[in-house]
Amino acid sequence: MRVYFKYAFLLLIIIFISASFIFTKDRFFTTNGNSIEDKKPTLIGTYNIGLEYVRKLDKKAELLHMNSVDDKKPSGENGEKSLWQLLFVLPTKDQRIGLMIREGEVEEEPVILDGAETGYQIIKKEEINLNTDEAVSRAINDFSLNPGGEENFLFKGYHFKLIKDNNVLFLTVVGEKDGEQLEVHFDATEMKYTGRTEHKGGE
Repeated sequence: MRVYFKYAFLLLIIIFISASFIFTKDRFFTTNGNSIEDKKPTLIGTYNIGLEYVRKLDKKAELLHMNSVDDKKPSGENGEKSLWQLLFVLPTKDQRIGLMIREGEVEEEPVILDGAETGYQIIKKEEINLNTDEAVSRAINDFSLNPGGEENFLFKGYHFKLIKDNNVLFLTVVGEKDGEQLEVHFDATEMKYTGRTEHKGGE
C-alpha cells in the first residue's frame, strides 16, 4: 500500500511540473516563437508585442510602419534587435501612437499624435509573412551583405524597416557592402526579393 501511495505522489508531481511548463510556454512565447524574455525579438515578435499593447487602447488599431533602432551593438545577424520603434493608428480615437519597444517591453509614455490620417498605408497582420531572421539570411547569402561596423558612424549590425508603399509591403534589410551602406528590399507578403538601394558615402 505504501508503494502505491509513493508512486501516486510521484505521478502528481510530474503532472504539476508538466502543467507549469505548458503555462510558462503559453505566457512567454509569441506566435512566431520569440520569447519575450529573449530581450531581442524579431520584427514579427516586436510587432506582436506592440499590437497587443495598442489593441487595449483601440480594438481597431493597425500598424503604419516600424523599424529597428541602433543600440550601438553589432546585432541583427539573426533578425533580432533589442530596440524598435513603431507607429500605429488608433482610428476610433482619431489618433496615432508611437511606441518604443526596448528588450521586448513597451517603454513608458508613448507618443500620442492627433489625427488618424497620414501618408502611410495600413499594414495588416496577415500581410506580414516574411520575418527578419529569414530576410537577413537571404540578404547575407544572396548579396553578401555585411553588418554595419566600427568604421560606420551611422549604425552597427543589421537594421530593418517595414513600410507599405503602392500596396506593396516592403521589408528592408540595411547593412554594408564594399564600405557602402546597402539596403536589400523584400516583398514581406509574397516573400520575394524586389530590389536594392546603395547609399554612397553611407548617406
